[in-house]
Amino acid sequence: MAGLGGTVAVGLAAEATSATFFASALFLPLAVGAALWVLMQGRTGWTRTAGVQLKRAQQELDKHLSDVRDQVRRCYFDVDSAARRHQSLMNAHFHQFTDMIGDYLQRIVHEQSEEDSPELARLTEQAKLDEQQRAATCLAELRGQLVPWGQVGQGIQRIIRELTGIEQTLAGLGQPPVEEQQA
Repeated sequence: MAGLGGTVAVGLAAEATSATFFASALFLPLAVGAALWVLMQGRTGWTRTAGVQLKRAQQELDKHLSDVRDQVRRCYFDVDSAARRHQSLMNAHFHQFTDMIGDYLQRIVHEQSEEDSPELARLTEQAKLDEQQRAATCLAELRGQLVPWGQVGQGIQRIIRELTGIEQTLAGLGQPPVEEQQA
């Protein structure tokens, strides 16, 4: 019987070895497949969780932005009786701006009026004069304007004399005179 027991033991060992080999050959692909399945389920669950968290964050952000927008609107557009502010900040700003523009326009009108008042006084005086007096006044004004023009004319005459002297000096040195270009 000892021989038979050894044979059975060897047969069982051979079957166990082949079963172990068969199980290990199947185990690796099954293990990899199971790991992939777990990863895919985890990814799908994570994606769902991330989507829910993203929607929740968007809702919280929308609520926060709505609250901030309302605070800004109240700050700039509402009247605050407790702070004794009887107009909104925007209205106060626009009133201040219109006052500033009004002051600026008044200043410009005043300055322009001061600039034009001598001319207005002169025209008023001329309106009071008769024809002969107006002619005398105009003649006096023209004579007053002719004095500076006379000085300009004298300056031109002096320049012409200097140029003539230079031209004569050049002619005396044997240089041909400079010819005027005709247009």
